[in-house]
Amino acid sequence: EVVWGRNLPDYQMQYVSDSVVKLYGFPMADWYENPNLWKDMIHPDDIQQVEKDNEPLFSVGVTELEYRIITLDKEIKWISSSTRIIKSTDGTPFFMTGIAQDITAQKTAQEQLKQLNDNLEEKSNKLENSNLKLRQNISEMVTLRTKSEAVAQELRHFLETANAPIFGIDANGKVNEWNQTSEKITGFKKEEVFGKNLVKTYITEDYQKAVKLVLDNALKGEETANYEFPLFTKEGSRVMVLLNSSTRRNSDGEIVGVLGVGQDITIINEYKENLEKKVKHRTIELEESLEREKELGKLKSSFVSTASHQFRTPLAAIQANSELLSMLARDVEQQNQEKCIKITNRITVEIARMTELMDDVLLLGKSTSGSIDVKPQEINLVDFCQTLAKRFNDIQTDGRIINVATEGEPYNVYLDFKLLSQALSNLLSNAFKFSLGKSNPTLTVSFKPKGFSLIVEDYGIGIPKAEIANLFHPFFRANNATEIKGTGLGLSIAKEYIELNKGILTGKSTEGIGTKFEISFKKYVLREKYGN
Repeated sequence: EVVWGRNLPDYQMQYVSDSVVKLYGFPMADWYENPNLWKDMIHPDDIQQVEKDNEPLFSVGVTELEYRIITLDKEIKWISSSTRIIKSTDGTPFFMTGIAQDITAQKTAQEQLKQLNDNLEEKSNKLENSNLKLRQNISEMVTLRTKSEAVAQELRHFLETANAPIFGIDANGKVNEWNQTSEKITGFKKEEVFGKNLVKTYITEDYQKAVKLVLDNALKGEETANYEFPLFTKEGSRVMVLLNSSTRRNSDGEIVGVLGVGQDITIINEYKENLEKKVKHRTIELEESLEREKELGKLKSSFVSTASHQFRTPLAAIQANSELLSMLARDVEQQNQEKCIKITNRITVEIARMTELMDDVLLLGKSTSGSIDVKPQEINLVDFCQTLAKRFNDIQTDGRIINVATEGEPYNVYLDFKLLSQALSNLLSNAFKFSLGKSNPTLTVSFKPKGFSLIVEDYGIGIPKAEIANLFHPFFRANNATEIKGTGLGLSIAKEYIELNKGILTGKSTEGIGTKFEISFKKYVLREKYGN
């Protein structure tokens, strides 16, 4: 805290404590030469409010203010100040005295505490409102020799009636100050504590060494702000106090003790401890849940792989017998031979569908269980897309091809070649499959400074608006596509493989007009992820 006093009505400064220089940064001489120095330091945004709040000073006799200042070093600090007018017996003001405290740390702490939990806001506000006037470090105030008995009495009354716990110790660590609030929160009267060793008698054993170090440092001139420690109460319970310690000096500047200004934070501390316990418990639950999920993923992957293998054996046997039946049908009558061929062809088609379904299920199971290793490599994306498009163009039977276009300035990218190939192949296959008899599908490679994208667009049957939300769900088939061959897993697999490559797959569609899928990648994310 800082303490000052000036005569009235000329406002000439009579005394300024060393802590004024420490808090504001201006030399002692400046304060005696410029009575309005404190106004010049007020933050421009707070000047109007300070002037308004200070208007009743001479009529009421006291004002309590909080505002920001800009120090000599251009540092912005929050100040809590109290100014009092001392009047003579005839009511004429003759002296003005004040104290101020740096509450920057408290302001910061209040904001952080507010963010911990909204449920604590009401209690915190009540606690803050009741203590705004009390967060003042007044260590030197009680050690200064005042020029008049009236000033001394005012200072003593202010110390005793403050509703923040204020206590002092001498150079030997024995209590010599204990105000009314200290009595209230601990239950110990002043006469019970005076002359007793503060640390040994009233500090819990687990904090005695740390608190003694804080007080010893203050006796060396090293003051401490916002230190938490517990006090014993008369009933044996503990009260958590947030302490600001200040060195006390006599008129000759010699250190004679320590003055502590505290704040009861018992409720806040209990809430913080309970919150930490809840967070720790929740973390353990999440870790256990994650382990269970990993085990289920491994089990699912194992099941899918085993089931796929087991299904392939009878399918192979059915395929072999179907082919044998076709051979035997050559020796039967023409009419029965045609029937046999029709049946065996149907069996072959269904076997192909079943094999495709098992392949897709196996791929989807591997991706969702996390058993696929992503191995990125440098890719010439334009060459990659043109090669893939040619492979599709060569197998089309209706004369259509994929039209490949490039936008922007091309550059090489870093992706898993196999995963990208599988995902893009699924999209290109769908583009041909769902646009029979329509225009050529298109594949656009778009390069931008911060990312790139692959856009596959067809002009086919499209997807009903009501079913767009299910587009990437496994086994989803739109109502207008039930007659078109497919497993309903292609888009699910494509989405999983794109996300393994740190990309995003989105789709838009209009029924009867066509569908567009876009694969987007952020260039800087890939380079950061893969170290290139």
